[in-house]
Amino acid sequence: RRTILADHPHIAEALATGQTVILADVDSAVLTGAERVVCDALGLRTLMYVPLAAGKETAGILILGVVGKPRQFSRDEEDVARALANHAALALANARLYQDASLHSKELENQIAERRQAQEQFHLVVESAPNAIMLVSSNGRLRLVNAQVENYFGYDRTELIGMDINELIPHRFRSQHRVQLAE
Repeated sequence: RRTILADHPHIAEALATGQTVILADVDSAVLTGAERVVCDALGLRTLMYVPLAAGKETAGILILGVVGKPRQFSRDEEDVARALANHAALALANARLYQDASLHSKELENQIAERRQAQEQFHLVVESAPNAIMLVSSNGRLRLVNAQVENYFGYDRTELIGMDINELIPHRFRSQHRVQLAE
Protein backbone atom coordinates (compact mmCIF):
# COMPACT_ATOMS: atom_id res chain seq x y z
CA ARG A 1 0.00 0.00 0.00
CA ARG A 2 1.09 3.58 -0.47
CA THR A 3 1.71 5.88 2.44
CA ILE A 4 3.35 9.20 3.28
CA LEU A 5 6.96 8.48 4.23
CA ALA A 6 7.05 11.33 6.73
CA ASP A 7 4.43 9.40 8.75
CA HIS A 8 6.60 6.26 8.70
CA PRO A 9 10.23 7.26 9.47
CA HIS A 10 11.37 3.64 10.02
CA ILE A 11 10.31 2.75 6.48
CA ALA A 12 11.99 5.94 5.24
CA GLU A 13 15.20 5.01 7.09
CA ALA A 14 15.30 1.51 5.56
CA LEU A 15 14.63 2.99 2.10
CA ALA A 16 17.28 5.70 2.50
CA THR A 17 20.03 3.54 3.96
CA GLY A 18 19.25 0.25 2.23
CA GLN A 19 19.75 -1.40 5.62
CA THR A 20 17.39 -3.53 7.70
CA VAL A 21 15.74 -1.64 10.57
CA ILE A 22 14.53 -3.63 13.60
CA LEU A 23 12.28 -2.36 16.37
CA ALA A 24 12.76 -4.88 19.19
CA ASP A 25 9.73 -3.64 21.17
CA VAL A 26 7.28 -1.19 19.61
CA ASP A 27 5.91 -0.28 23.06
CA SER A 28 9.24 1.28 24.03
CA ALA A 29 10.11 2.59 20.52
CA VAL A 30 9.54 6.15 19.39
CA LEU A 31 6.69 5.86 16.84
CA THR A 32 4.67 8.39 14.93
CA GLY A 33 0.91 8.42 15.28
CA ALA A 34 0.50 6.59 11.98
CA GLU A 35 2.99 3.89 13.03
CA ARG A 36 1.28 3.52 16.40
CA VAL A 37 -2.14 3.06 14.74
CA VAL A 38 -0.82 0.23 12.54
CA CYS A 39 0.99 -1.51 15.39
CA ASP A 40 -2.03 -1.29 17.71
CA ALA A 41 -4.48 -2.43 15.02
CA LEU A 42 -2.42 -5.53 14.22
CA GLY A 43 -1.10 -6.21 17.74
CA LEU A 44 2.50 -5.92 16.57
CA ARG A 45 5.27 -5.96 19.17
CA THR A 46 8.48 -6.48 17.19
CA LEU A 47 9.09 -5.21 13.65
CA MET A 48 11.68 -5.76 10.97
CA TYR A 49 11.84 -3.47 7.91
CA VAL A 50 13.85 -5.08 5.11
CA PRO A 51 14.59 -3.10 1.92
CA LEU A 52 13.69 -4.67 -1.42
CA ALA A 53 16.96 -3.80 -3.12
CA ALA A 54 17.90 -4.81 -6.66
CA GLY A 55 21.25 -3.28 -7.52
CA LYS A 56 21.37 0.34 -6.44
CA GLU A 57 17.60 0.81 -6.49
CA THR A 58 15.33 0.12 -3.52
CA ALA A 59 11.90 -0.85 -4.82
CA GLY A 60 10.08 -1.11 -1.51
CA ILE A 61 10.12 -2.55 1.97
CA LEU A 62 9.29 -6.01 3.31
CA ILE A 63 7.82 -5.59 6.80
CA LEU A 64 7.81 -8.55 9.17
CA GLY A 65 6.15 -8.35 12.56
CA VAL A 66 5.75 -10.38 15.73
CA VAL A 67 2.44 -10.26 17.61
CA GLY A 68 1.90 -10.99 21.28
CA LYS A 69 5.17 -10.68 23.17
CA PRO A 70 8.24 -8.91 21.79
CA ARG A 71 11.10 -11.20 20.79
CA GLN A 72 14.43 -10.89 19.08
CA PHE A 73 14.78 -12.10 15.49
CA SER A 74 17.49 -14.73 15.11
CA ARG A 75 20.37 -14.25 12.66
CA ASP A 76 18.85 -17.04 10.51
CA GLU A 77 15.46 -15.27 10.47
CA GLU A 78 17.12 -12.02 9.44
CA ASP A 79 19.04 -13.84 6.68
CA VAL A 80 15.85 -15.50 5.42
CA ALA A 81 14.05 -12.13 5.47
CA ARG A 82 16.86 -10.52 3.45
CA ALA A 83 16.85 -13.43 0.98
CA LEU A 84 13.07 -13.16 0.61
CA ALA A 85 13.36 -9.39 0.11
CA ASN A 86 16.06 -9.93 -2.54
CA HIS A 87 13.86 -12.42 -4.39
CA ALA A 88 10.91 -10.03 -4.21
CA ALA A 89 13.09 -7.18 -5.51
CA LEU A 90 14.28 -9.32 -8.42
CA ALA A 91 10.70 -10.35 -9.18
CA LEU A 92 9.68 -6.67 -9.27
CA ALA A 93 12.66 -5.80 -11.50
CA ASN A 94 11.79 -8.68 -13.84
CA ALA A 95 8.15 -7.57 -13.96
CA ARG A 96 9.26 -4.05 -14.91
CA LEU A 97 11.58 -5.42 -17.59
CA TYR A 98 8.78 -7.59 -18.95
CA GLN A 99 6.43 -4.60 -18.98
CA ASP A 100 9.04 -2.47 -20.77
CA ALA A 101 9.72 -5.23 -23.30
CA SER A 102 5.99 -5.68 -23.90
CA LEU A 103 5.53 -1.95 -24.51
CA HIS A 104 8.52 -1.89 -26.84
CA SER A 105 7.17 -4.93 -28.68
CA LYS A 106 3.77 -3.23 -29.11
CA GLU A 107 5.48 -0.10 -30.45
CA LEU A 108 7.45 -2.19 -32.94
CA GLU A 109 4.31 -4.04 -34.02
CA ASN A 110 2.58 -0.68 -34.58
CA GLN A 111 5.54 0.60 -36.61
CA ILE A 112 5.55 -2.57 -38.71
CA ALA A 113 1.80 -2.24 -39.34
CA GLU A 114 2.23 1.42 -40.32
CA ARG A 115 5.08 0.55 -42.69
CA ARG A 116 3.08 -2.27 -44.26
CA GLN A 117 0.17 0.08 -44.79
CA ALA A 118 2.47 2.71 -46.32
CA GLN A 119 4.03 0.04 -48.53
CA GLU A 120 0.60 -1.16 -49.68
CA GLN A 121 -0.43 2.42 -50.46
CA PHE A 122 2.81 2.96 -52.38
CA HIS A 123 2.20 -0.19 -54.44
CA LEU A 124 -1.39 0.86 -55.13
CA VAL A 125 -0.24 4.27 -56.35
CA VAL A 126 2.49 2.75 -58.53
CA GLU A 127 0.16 0.09 -59.93
CA SER A 128 -2.62 2.54 -60.73
CA ALA A 129 -0.32 5.05 -62.44
CA PRO A 130 -1.05 5.54 -66.17
CA ASN A 131 2.70 5.60 -66.93
CA ALA A 132 5.28 2.82 -66.83
CA ILE A 133 7.13 2.92 -63.51
CA MET A 134 10.27 0.93 -62.73
CA LEU A 135 12.39 0.80 -59.62
CA VAL A 136 15.99 -0.06 -60.51
CA SER A 137 18.58 -1.10 -57.91
CA SER A 138 22.09 0.38 -57.80
CA ASN A 139 23.41 -2.66 -59.71
CA GLY A 140 20.96 -2.02 -62.58
CA ARG A 141 18.46 -4.75 -61.79
CA LEU A 142 14.69 -4.18 -61.86
CA ARG A 143 13.21 -4.43 -58.37
CA LEU A 144 9.67 -3.18 -58.97
CA VAL A 145 7.55 -2.68 -62.07
CA ASN A 146 3.92 -1.80 -62.63
CA ALA A 147 1.43 -3.23 -65.11
CA GLN A 148 2.23 -0.48 -67.61
CA VAL A 149 5.84 -1.75 -67.84
CA GLU A 150 4.52 -5.26 -68.58
CA ASN A 151 2.24 -3.87 -71.31
CA TYR A 152 4.91 -1.63 -72.82
CA PHE A 153 7.73 -4.21 -72.98
CA GLY A 154 5.63 -7.36 -73.38
CA TYR A 155 7.24 -9.25 -70.51
CA ASP A 156 5.51 -10.83 -67.54
CA ARG A 157 6.28 -9.18 -64.20
CA THR A 158 8.03 -12.33 -62.95
CA GLU A 159 10.40 -12.11 -65.94
CA LEU A 160 11.05 -8.40 -65.39
CA ILE A 161 11.93 -8.52 -61.69
CA GLY A 162 15.67 -9.12 -61.45
CA MET A 163 16.27 -8.35 -65.12
CA ASP A 164 19.14 -6.02 -66.03
CA ILE A 165 17.70 -2.66 -67.15
CA ASN A 166 20.02 -2.70 -70.18
CA GLU A 167 18.07 -5.63 -71.60
CA LEU A 168 15.09 -3.29 -72.04
CA ILE A 169 17.07 -0.51 -73.70
CA PRO A 170 17.48 -0.81 -77.46
CA HIS A 171 21.05 -1.64 -78.56
CA ARG A 172 21.52 1.69 -80.29
CA PHE A 173 20.87 3.62 -77.00
CA ARG A 174 22.74 1.42 -74.50
CA SER A 175 26.10 3.20 -74.63
CA GLN A 176 24.38 6.59 -74.29
CA HIS A 177 22.35 5.21 -71.34
CA ARG A 178 25.54 4.03 -69.56
CA VAL A 179 27.07 7.49 -69.97
CA GLN A 180 23.95 9.13 -68.54
CA LEU A 181 23.96 6.74 -65.56
CA ALA A 182 27.59 7.53 -64.83
CA GLU A 183 26.83 11.24 -64.61
